[in-house]
Amino acid sequence: MHAAKTSGFIRALNPKRLVCWPATLSPILELMNRLKTIERASVRVKVATKMARHWLVRARANCKATSAATKAALVITAAPEVGEALRQSLSPDWRLIPADTLYQAIEIISREKITIVFCDREIRTLDWRKAVSVLSNPPFRACVIVLSGFVSRNSWEEVAELGGYEVLPKPLVTDKVLRVAKAAWSHWRSQQALRAWSQSNQREREPR
Repeated sequence: MHAAKTSGFIRALNPKRLVCWPATLSPILELMNRLKTIERASVRVKVATKMARHWLVRARANCKATSAATKAALVITAAPEVGEALRQSLSPDWRLIPADTLYQAIEIISREKITIVFCDREIRTLDWRKAVSVLSNPPFRACVIVLSGFVSRNSWEEVAELGGYEVLPKPLVTDKVLRVAKAAWSHWRSQQALRAWSQSNQREREPR
């Protein structure tokens, strides 16, 4: 067999047949391969974009459904003036539910959709630290706001470590109550929407 290289092609001479194949890819073939690669990448991008839009629509729908829910807050206090101060500070669309003990608070939050818990630190019959830890973590996940007659930097750090959301000094000031309640409500809504999105995403990935 004799082999000769001519014009970028290797020509193999065979007694039975003549076979030709390219020694290197021609510029046209290279261009076609690159176009195919770009096309495949474009398809993947389109699919990912479509999926992202799908989950975004679902998250927005969940957020709208949550925002339409009644704003319910649990008030754990033994002082009637504290509950009255909260009632006067918050807008009429807030529904305040009183509780005297942690057991009662758990019973209420188990059947009601509670978003915020106002917990009075100065209740002698209540372990407020346990209340903050229990009510702010799963399965309840409420935004627990501690009401305290004495507030320091250590107070905020301790409440945060327990899972609480904020500390409000007593006597209560309307502007501060409104600002903190609004922020806590927004935070709770965003967390609900995020969990709903995560659960939907997980269900879609499960094999059928």
